[in-house]
Amino acid sequence: MVRPQKSACLIPTLVVLGAVLLAGCGRAPSPEFQVEDFYANLRAQSPSALQHVYTNLLSSESKKGLDERARRLSEASGTPVAPWDVIVYRGLVRGDRISKKEVVEQTDDTAKVRVSFQWYVPANDNKAKIDRPPPVPYTVNLVREDGQWRIHIPELGSGVGP
Repeated sequence: MVRPQKSACLIPTLVVLGAVLLAGCGRAPSPEFQVEDFYANLRAQSPSALQHVYTNLLSSESKKGLDERARRLSEASGTPVAPWDVIVYRGLVRGDRISKKEVVEQTDDTAKVRVSFQWYVPANDNKAKIDRPPPVPYTVNLVREDGQWRIHIPELGSGVGP
């Protein structure tokens, strides 16, 4: 009996593995993934994180309000203001971590993801339990644009938050 060389078995395995990985790379992230990415970047509060939210996660309609608000602020101040610098996310981040995400409604072009939050409270910190409001769930609307799920919150640029 002749045993095949190890490299002869390895090549077909690598080809199959590569095909599986490439097939997965072509799929758009799920609504739940987009919501998780959205909140992770809002919590980071850095300019690059907010730029990622604006560039990669928001719907075109959500960007319109931010573009207009940034334009008005730029004109009033005489200094360029980037649209991601005017994202109003008060009321969106309702805890310091997500405890649950669930798609409550989905069609081919729209989705609603209900997000529940929790506060991280160290076991020995009873004061934090009293001072923090209870986390309130929020339903995030998404729309599919160019094959990608985008967060659809047009009031982000209104200055008042949802």
